[in-house]
Amino acid sequence: MPLLALALVPLLGVTACSDGDSGPSGDPQSIRTSLAKTYWKVNGAIPSGIDMDIGRGKFIKCSADKPKLAVYQVENELNAKDGSMTAAQFLSTFRTVLAPQGWKFTLDKVQPSPTETATMSKTTGYVANKDGMQLQLLIQERTSDVPAGGFMDLYSSCVHLGKDQKDILAKYAPGASVDIFQPTSANPHPVPTGPTMAP
Repeated sequence: MPLLALALVPLLGVTACSDGDSGPSGDPQSIRTSLAKTYWKVNGAIPSGIDMDIGRGKFIKCSADKPKLAVYQVENELNAKDGSMTAAQFLSTFRTVLAPQGWKFTLDKVQPSPTETATMSKTTGYVANKDGMQLQLLIQERTSDVPAGGFMDLYSSCVHLGKDQKDILAKYAPGASVDIFQPTSANPHPVPTGPTMAP
């Protein structure tokens, strides 16, 4: 299945970040552990008709105007196995399987990056909030040669990581290492303990 050529600026839910730069303190591993529990529950509900790449986790700034706060994000790339599946059907599938967990998606604004071009397929964003976390879907309409797909991002609440925050964010800078959420036969729901090189 070809990878999607989708370049988007990550959207951070306004409900996840407090005003200004004040926020609760957080321990990186505790945040990974807490988010992983929700991530694997969501991951396990995704039907076999949708291909999911491995999860890639990282700490990033909460938003450009709140540089003293950080948020943890786990991203998956998604592709429909059925080439005829539309974006509407793709969204309906996610709404159906995740509603029992309490995720209710609403339309969100997608902010194209400067590298996105007019030749790319229409992309629509949807967001759901629950227990201080935010789940975001970026769905790209299918084209003649690529089925509907997109990205699923799970975000923690915004926190301050203490005196090591600058170093932690540097480890996850664009193009640097990420946390890998990849099940194995020995551990179907692993919790990363720190960044590694993505495969």
